[in-house]
Amino acid sequence: MLASLAGATHSTLELVFSGHTPGGYGLCLGPFDNLPAPFSENTYAFIGPRVDANLRTLAHEIGHALDNGPDSPNPLYILYPADDTYSDTSVNRSRRLTPQTIVRSRTLRPAGNLTATGNRLLTTP
Repeated sequence: MLASLAGATHSTLELVFSGHTPGGYGLCLGPFDNLPAPFSENTYAFIGPRVDANLRTLAHEIGHALDNGPDSPNPLYILYPADDTYSDTSVNRSRRLTPQTIVRSRTLRPAGNLTATGNRLLTTP
């Protein structure tokens, strides 16, 4: 699957709309997931077919890309991280991030430290 994405860099989130995403509506693979070289520093988001836009799947997967971390339990109004996502058609529900997530997302992850929080997106390749 990743072989077809050769040429990706650590500074770009590679987004793939795919025919299947194991385990749910979307999947983000990044440094935290210990991908094999040469993909280990890169970040990939996969969005499955026929995903309801009200689930905010792409926004949730971008959260994984920004903080390089897994999901965790949170209240319904927290979009990411969240073990469960819900249909969101209201402007005052499921649109928030925790303060900790915001800090982690703004952190520059050191090169080579694949399990550190933060990201290297939008840095010079």
